[in-house]
Amino acid sequence: MSRTIEIGEEYDLLKNGEKIGRFRYVENHLESIEVNPDNRGEGYGTEALKVWIESCKEEGYSEVTTTPATSQEMKYILKKLGFERIKNPSEYNFRREIDNPNWYRSCWVKPL
Repeated sequence: MSRTIEIGEEYDLLKNGEKIGRFRYVENHLESIEVNPDNRGEGYGTEALKVWIESCKEEGYSEVTTTPATSQEMKYILKKLGFERIKNPSEYNFRREIDNPNWYRSCWVKPL
């Protein structure tokens, strides 16, 4: 089965009305999540992921995926939330030309 993932919209992460980061996804695929260094470790990124995962469940998706996690903090959060590295990248169509085939092996998936 092949899945198509498109580039998505960007949403702000807010703390007391101030932007502290951004969260970007399309349907059941996370494009990126960033939290300002001063606000890391406060749970905002994890909470945004949990809300998105629950929304995907409610919409009937059977899994959620991410682009590569590069930081150790993000890898830790993904593992904590039950994500695993994608084992068979050929099942996914990320709609982009990537010169490095290892890019796809750095993506993550979580069954719902």
